Amino acid sequence: MIWTCGNAGRIWHTTNGGMSFINNISTTIPDDFELFQNYPNPFNSQTKIRFSIKQRGNYKLEIFNSAGQKTTDLFDKEINPGTYETGLNTEDFSSGVYFYRLTGNNKSEGKRFVLVK
Repeated sequence: MIWTCGNAGRIWHTTNGGMSFINNISTTIPDDFELFQNYPNPFNSQTKIRFSIKQRGNYKLEIFNSAGQKTTDLFDKEINPGTYETGLNTEDFSSGVYFYRLTGNNKSEGKRFVLVK
């Protein structure tokens, strides 16, 4: 468990080292590996990213800025087959176009989102 302070007196608390929570929204085994468009898009501060995986394996979800520089890793962990959703909080990001990429089990798919503040 970690507690920290920052950004205008905000207090953050994590029980998982800061990793994003991934919500399993369906245990039905999907037909394929698929990354869906985030919702809402464009958005201000928070959005949700959904994906489906067919095979158990190690998967990573990364965020990149428009220059192709990685800004954050949302997760990098072993996941069972199913459909999942994770949230993205971009309070510390500036407005602009960003990209997100899901990779795992020799597959990769990316999408674009627009952050408007």
